[in-house]
Amino acid sequence: MIPVLPADIIPPKGSAQPFVQAKHPRNFLVTGATGFLGAFIVAQLIDRVLTLDGVQPDSTALDPLKVTCLARAKTNDAALARVITNLQHHSCWNPQYEPYLVGIAGDISRAQWGLADEDWTSLATSVDAIVHNGAVVHFLAPYHKIAPTNVDGTIWALRLAVAGNKLKPVHYVSSGTVLFSPHQFVTLLSRGEIVREDDPLDPATTVLCTSYGETKWVAEKRCAQAAALGVPVTVVRAAWISGSSKTGTVTDSSSLLFHLIKACIEIGAVPETDEKVGLVAMTPVDYVAELVAALTLMDAAQIKDMPQLRTEPAGTWARKWNLAVLSWDQWCARNVYAIRTQGRGHPLAPLRNQLLGWMQRYLLSIPDWSTMQTNMVMRAWREQLLAANVVEVPTVLATPADELMPLYLADLVVKGFLPAPKAKGTQNLRAKL
Repeated sequence: MIPVLPADIIPPKGSAQPFVQAKHPRNFLVTGATGFLGAFIVAQLIDRVLTLDGVQPDSTALDPLKVTCLARAKTNDAALARVITNLQHHSCWNPQYEPYLVGIAGDISRAQWGLADEDWTSLATSVDAIVHNGAVVHFLAPYHKIAPTNVDGTIWALRLAVAGNKLKPVHYVSSGTVLFSPHQFVTLLSRGEIVREDDPLDPATTVLCTSYGETKWVAEKRCAQAAALGVPVTVVRAAWISGSSKTGTVTDSSSLLFHLIKACIEIGAVPETDEKVGLVAMTPVDYVAELVAALTLMDAAQIKDMPQLRTEPAGTWARKWNLAVLSWDQWCARNVYAIRTQGRGHPLAPLRNQLLGWMQRYLLSIPDWSTMQTNMVMRAWREQLLAANVVEVPTVLATPADELMPLYLADLVVKGFLPAPKAKGTQNLRAKL
């Protein structure tokens, strides 16, 4: 059944249609600022606004910059402390950010995000844009456990967008998993087609690979319904988010991507994949954050996709560790045996029952993805920054994965997450990887 948008999510009377972005938005609300991507979004928003302020002849006349971050905590000070600690952990922190950051204690899984009426009203009347990045990312949790955060939390973001007699844009960070249905993948692959950014979501009767994908699917449907009524919504479908392309470091080694790599190294084998499919789609975290900042700071058309960059074929990096290439069934059997032997110490132990289920379809049956709208937004953002005489501007396309994967792997070796490669002549890891 298609979810129904609550009747109270209606743009205020007199709102301009179509919505016109404020020329200089200054007051932002960010959810999920205590997560991996959230840290980079907060840093990128502040950096870009301060950079633009530095080249604006009338910047002194602008309202003060303010980035309010909602986080679970007992007090607002504790919420701010959590955000700052997270930015420090992910090497995003700059002391100059502190005057512009505000913490607010709340919980997006609760009604009105757990905020008192006066706090909710204050945000509704002051915020210029909402970046809704908060979510529970868990591929094994049942739907009812994560829906309060992922679905209901998004509904409250849409309510906030129309509250306070002030219409505000919502920039929603979704996931490519909304398209991960076996039916859609098989259909596209059989036709030799790609996933386009404006492709409609599969019908509600379609079974997705994970409950997490289902929650994001429902939340996207709500966003689309709100947009049809005039609420300004952009949707960014993030790929498998990898480390920073600027530093080559991985501050989120808990990612399933790197646990898969670690499992391959531990059992001494990689699964055999077709050259055109089964190559993990990943995008550098700083590129995703730059796109979110671009959408928040510029007047851009709705975008529904993130660049889906395929990593290099397994054999390219696998040779560094002298890994064999096995069929998927053989690779799974070897992992299952290793899980029985190592127990919870194996990188894929929690996913034992999924090895022959959605993981196989996910890793071996992913079609190519179009990124045309993403490229258009990033090109327009780059041109806007260049016109403002900004020196450091982003690239239109994300750094190719085959350039970044060696740096990520070397960083994980140095940190002790991965063992050193067994191939000869690899003493200088960062140079040889």
